Amino acid sequence: MELLDNLIISSHSEEYKIELFKGDLTDMRPNEEVDILVVSAFPNDYIPVPGTLIGALYEKGISVSELAAKKAIDLREMCSCWLSEEIIAQHPGIQFKRIFYFEPLFRGKPVQVVGDIFRSLTPILGDEFSITKVAMPLVACGNQGTPVTKMLPPLLDAAVHWMSFGIPLKNLKIVSHSTAQAMQVQRVFAELKQKYETLVIDINKEKAQNYDIFISYSHETST
Repeated sequence: MELLDNLIISSHSEEYKIELFKGDLTDMRPNEEVDILVVSAFPNDYIPVPGTLIGALYEKGISVSELAAKKAIDLREMCSCWLSEEIIAQHPGIQFKRIFYFEPLFRGKPVQVVGDIFRSLTPILGDEFSITKVAMPLVACGNQGTPVTKMLPPLLDAAVHWMSFGIPLKNLKIVSHSTAQAMQVQRVFAELKQKYETLVIDINKEKAQNYDIFISYSHETST
């Protein structure tokens, strides 16, 4: 995959990295290995449609439908997500151990509930599953139709929020599948990067002063 940009978050004397790539999540190199691949689609829709990530996984021998039938953890009622059992991959391009399936319309619009991904991951990160590295596409931007310019800001907002508080997620790879999409995402990422680098500095200053409360905000309000 091609690295386009990255954002380093320093918190609790640790470094956390958010990386933006262009490439194929089903054809990763060994040095790009992660613990979990986040997949997003409509609720209970696991059909391997050609041209989709689920379709690409199916071509590499991974049936999301079969994984859904024997989930390791089901958090859909609370957080729109579920975790698969460990995957034994036959294809060398499959460089992840489990799938974390995000079904955003289960609880609301994708841009409003994208934080559920990190909220759901928090209890299992670094626990018995030893999860510290995660890769994902631009979630909900395929057949679900969410514009990448609308999805990336709340996605990064949620990632920075949780990572700056020291959760065990050390590395997040956000992967754009096409050149056209990558150009859009790279521009928005660069704009947001400046804001978040300043924000992380401010948060760390607040922590040094031992504040007890952190106030978060949302880009959109529910109706």
